Amino acid sequence: GVYSPALVSGSMHGPVPPLDVVYYGHSDSVLYLRLDLNRVFLQSHPEFEIRLALEGAERLRLQAHVRHAELRATELWKDDAAVARESLGDSFEIALGSILELRADYSLLGVNSNEYLRLQVAVWENAIPIQVLPQDGWLSVRLQTESINW
Repeated sequence: GVYSPALVSGSMHGPVPPLDVVYYGHSDSVLYLRLDLNRVFLQSHPEFEIRLALEGAERLRLQAHVRHAELRATELWKDDAAVARESLGDSFEIALGSILELRADYSLLGVNSNEYLRLQVAVWENAIPIQVLPQDGWLSVRLQTESINW
């Protein structure tokens, strides 16, 4: 799926938003996310955080600290307990270039195929949220294994 924030342009509108689009997909046991960062934002904002919340039967939260367009540190919480990224092995991966890519096994979220999970993404700078997607709550994703007939 694709989530693209509504963009409003004109001389009376604010600065360039950090995220252009959020892509999400899945296999039988893994959720994939891709966050496309705005190039102008990356060039003009040397330090910021990407915060991600994923909720199934269990909750996974991530804070990715970015400095000069490089992933410097990540902090993870499963439910409310801090988790070392290394302890998750292959069940969780994250990478950053001009896009941020993430994969998380369903087992981390306590979900199975044909269930739903919710996600929310926020970009923070100087301890202030500058973009939250979606703006009005959570994006609900159905982890269906069969194609939908239109």
